[in-house]
Amino acid sequence: MKYRSNLERNIAKALEESKIVFEYEAQRLSYQPKVRTYLPDFYIPDDDFYIEGKGYFHDSQERTRHLLIREQLGIDVKFVFGNSSNRIGKGSKMTYANWCDKHNFDYSDERPPKKWFSNNKGKGKRHG
Repeated sequence: MKYRSNLERNIAKALEESKIVFEYEAQRLSYQPKVRTYLPDFYIPDDDFYIEGKGYFHDSQERTRHLLIREQLGIDVKFVFGNSSNRIGKGSKMTYANWCDKHNFDYSDERPPKKWFSNNKGKGKRHG
């Protein structure tokens, strides 16, 4: 399977090692205003949430998109950052972690933590 980044490849490897069933880029989600689509990185069907791998999270439109998606679609997106201590923009004191805390998004660095998953001990199959 080809992934778009090393971070995504590492997330997939961590999910496989933990025998977590996941789908990679399997669902396009629509949101508004002005209808747009979003292709989440990983879907965890047994726990019904998405994981988005982010090396960079500087774009304010991207952050707004995640707020709109959660509000409009009621889905749970969790972030795995390359480094959650990175600042969201030049001159900003807010980090990726601060933004997630402010908006109640779960996040981690490098790999998804085991606490995100219930009794999700499938065969680690990929779809997508």
